[in-house]
Amino acid sequence: MNPAQARAARAYLNLDMKTVCAQAPVGKRTLTEFERGSRALADTTLARLKGYYIAQGIIFSSERDANGITKTSSYVEDIENDGGNAKTKLEYDDRFGLNNISSECAKIKSYVSACSMYVNFSRDILNYAIAISNLNQKQFASKIGRSPAFISAVILQKKFLSSELSDVIQNEFGIDGLSEMVIAEKRIKKLLNEIHKGLSETLSEVERIKKVNSKT
Repeated sequence: MNPAQARAARAYLNLDMKTVCAQAPVGKRTLTEFERGSRALADTTLARLKGYYIAQGIIFSSERDANGITKTSSYVEDIENDGGNAKTKLEYDDRFGLNNISSECAKIKSYVSACSMYVNFSRDILNYAIAISNLNQKQFASKIGRSPAFISAVILQKKFLSSELSDVIQNEFGIDGLSEMVIAEKRIKKLLNEIHKGLSETLSEVERIKKVNSKT
């Protein structure tokens, strides 16, 4: 969903910005800047906003033009040069409740993305261990036999702790259960990624069925 589509969808539904912000939910400044085209949305925010419009009956699909360039279209048509005024066209007659499936899957996908953002056990373990050690990052890195760059990478969520290193931290600072935490972190991340991928495939399949049925 691009900014023009967001404007068109809201105009088609005859909703003011305050209502969308409250029900989606999304910040007013965030929505204003996105619709204006001056701000990109985070994946979770974009999925939540798009899911909200889908739940209101807006249908989004993808088509390819003659040049092979992907263009996003929706049941709100003629929006590339709409100037904020949406022209509407019913693209798909939802005889089988597929819009509801799309809406709910989009919502779940958004929640899964948000959940994944909270799974940062390696980072949290390091922050906690550094705090109770009364050492700075450089001193802490030396204490556990790692470089300061590695510590920074873990804190920035670019790397994960190994079970071996978590054992070192556990034994050095008397924190129990760290090995189990870092093993669980990788498993949970993997499971959430699989769920996210499955939902994306489900949404693609639903869109495919919509296109097939729109021809009947």
